[in-house]
Amino acid sequence: MTSSRIIHRSLRAPPPPMASGGEGAWLVTADRRRVLDASGGAAVSCLGHGHPRVVEAIRRQAAALAYAHTGFFTSAPPEELAEALVGHEPGGLAYAFFVAGGSEAMEAALKLARQSFLEIDQPQRCRFIARRQSYHGNTLGALGFGRQRGAAGAVCAAAGGCVQPRHPGLCLSRAARRRD
Repeated sequence: MTSSRIIHRSLRAPPPPMASGGEGAWLVTADRRRVLDASGGAAVSCLGHGHPRVVEAIRRQAAALAYAHTGFFTSAPPEELAEALVGHEPGGLAYAFFVAGGSEAMEAALKLARQSFLEIDQPQRCRFIARRQSYHGNTLGALGFGRQRGAAGAVCAAAGGCVQPRHPGLCLSRAARRRD
């Protein structure tokens, strides 16, 4: 493939090879080469391709219920998983919040933490601790949280100053930023 309408990692380089299938730990390219799939993604565990138990579990769930919007419905699989994860935990960990990936998880964690302090009338508590130049996801909040430099930092700065050079984290409150 020499062209693509997808925005890949670079618009200057040719598109990556076309993966047309997978078998276990191997990807199969369009020209039938087998390539070891070591690209499961940042901090993602690859389950392999085409494992019969995984395929059957997906088939069973898709046949029963493909999707139910969590704003309006719940369903047995996430309820059972939440019970297994936090149903018997000590110390007040009583609920689970499921999202589609790491970027969304970081964004949700930032918003939940911020909201919890607003709810108890402590709006000044708006700083988060993170390693500089660390990767926490692709959303503006997650990029700002890791204080990315270059293009990501510029986007965060343009979006309202979520990167603060003299502070270790980001502040979601403009009023609190002005007090600093």
